[in-house]
Amino acid sequence: MSAVYPPPTAPPAANVFNNVPGYEGTISGGGGYLPPPMPLEPVAPPQPGPVPDNWVIPSLAEDVARDAFKSYASSHCCYSESPAKDGVITNMEPYDTFRYRLETFTESRSTEWSQKPYEGEQADFYTQTAPRPWEVPATAPELFTNHTQELRVPYTSSIKIKLILYVNISIFLYFCVCVCVCVCVCVCVCVCVCVCVCLSVCLSVCLSVCLSVCLSVCLSVCLSVCLYKTCWACNGSGENCTSCKSTGKESCRTCDGHGTKKCTTCDGKRQLLTFIQLKVEWSNKVDDYVVQQNSGLKVDDLRSVNGKKLFQNNQFLLYPLLGFPNPAIGEASDRLIKEHQSKYAQTSRILQQRQTVELIPITKVSYKWKGDSHLYFVYGNEHQVSADNYPATCCCVVQ
Repeated sequence: MSAVYPPPTAPPAANVFNNVPGYEGTISGGGGYLPPPMPLEPVAPPQPGPVPDNWVIPSLAEDVARDAFKSYASSHCCYSESPAKDGVITNMEPYDTFRYRLETFTESRSTEWSQKPYEGEQADFYTQTAPRPWEVPATAPELFTNHTQELRVPYTSSIKIKLILYVNISIFLYFCVCVCVCVCVCVCVCVCVCVCVCLSVCLSVCLSVCLSVCLSVCLSVCLSVCLYKTCWACNGSGENCTSCKSTGKESCRTCDGHGTKKCTTCDGKRQLLTFIQLKVEWSNKVDDYVVQQNSGLKVDDLRSVNGKKLFQNNQFLLYPLLGFPNPAIGEASDRLIKEHQSKYAQTSRILQQRQTVELIPITKVSYKWKGDSHLYFVYGNEHQVSADNYPATCCCVVQ
């Protein structure tokens, strides 16, 4: 006997998606990242990359250092340019340092229940076996870039009938209806007592009949009153009033006098397309290591600049950098590669790794101005300047 599945147009059971192979535990709002499947073929071990042979960069020229200092001073409204123009450079010391950067480009996938207003799409739930999360094709972006793509999982769509219409009953309308009902009940009770005394009719029967009639009339009257209220501009007179178009009444601003408003969930179509949504995220994970230097310049200042690119290679999985003149770079390479492969392979698929070594130029410039000694730093290919104790500043007051 073949299995019987609910038709696509039937509302799916509460746990229907739990029965879809590969989507057990999928919940509304997302159920976390799904681990990638094991590769079908053995992964080739990473291979050592080429070793760079050019480790030096030219020393910074004095005129370049002076021009960088002038630009720095002119970019600060409260700095006098006199130290930069008139200061005499007495010494320039290079403190070039290395920066190692590891990038791991990953793909992660997560699923969640989703729904949208039904617009005639095909409901294909259970017509075929749904592909598993990592079997759904997705177009990857350029390597080492961040991107997100949301896809509807094939063969998981069904149509859900929206049975509840959202009626616009404001607090004012609700209060008005309640007051009218209370008045009607009181009237009905009084009438029923009189009728029962005079005609010896059962009180319960009388109440039932009177309540049904009175409530129907009362609700109709109250709704017609509450959907339109007295115009605030003309106080109901309607004389030469553009606000109410001389009617003296103002319709409900939420429902425009219709008594109902469009459902925001189904967009008034009374049907929803429910399906499993797959979220694919490509992310570039980046970690840097800067070799400590003794110039006095803060390492954080180097994050915003570039250096001379000495070495770069990328593979599916990287091999630690060997043979580097500075052993700290080799140690950082080995540590970060192990950390990335261990950390990100659990919940995502590593697509590519890239490692880069830069030589960041740093020059410590000593100068004299008005008989006192001062210093500043010029660093990076952009020749940025750091001068924490600039000798000629003023207090600026913003009017």
